[in-house]
Amino acid sequence: MSNFLGYDYDYEDMMNIPLLIHIPGEDINEQPENNGGQVDLMPTILNLMGIQNINPYIYGHDLLNTDNNFVLEQMYMPRGSFIKDDIMFCMSEDGIFENGRAWNRITKEPVDVESCRKDFERVYKEIEQSNYILKKDLYKEVLKGKTGKSIELENKDF
Repeated sequence: MSNFLGYDYDYEDMMNIPLLIHIPGEDINEQPENNGGQVDLMPTILNLMGIQNINPYIYGHDLLNTDNNFVLEQMYMPRGSFIKDDIMFCMSEDGIFENGRAWNRITKEPVDVESCRKDFERVYKEIEQSNYILKKDLYKEVLKGKTGKSIELENKDF
């Protein structure tokens, strides 16, 4: 990749993966430049299908209608890592916030780690909420209608 691009292909480049969505018969051509992750696919697809997301247990945001440039990472980076706008925070392997590192993804310049604390706390809160939902099997409860909230899908051709 470095030879092809003409510069050193690094970890930040590896995390920059384009998302292409093709809708047959539509002449839509948009190129939003939002940060997003796999968790954002469902809200984005629901929006494209004209389905309102009313499920409180679905994380992520619609990538076509957001100013939220925030992605929490827990697969390819240590838990607690995130990307927000042009800032990347990588949690340290020892799990100590102060030992993490932060930098501007564009300029590669270091960023003060302490300026990332609020977003780091947000990441941990969202991970804890997600784990709680999974451990309590709340998705099953929503689908059964026991929580009083459900996903209403009209008769659509999928």
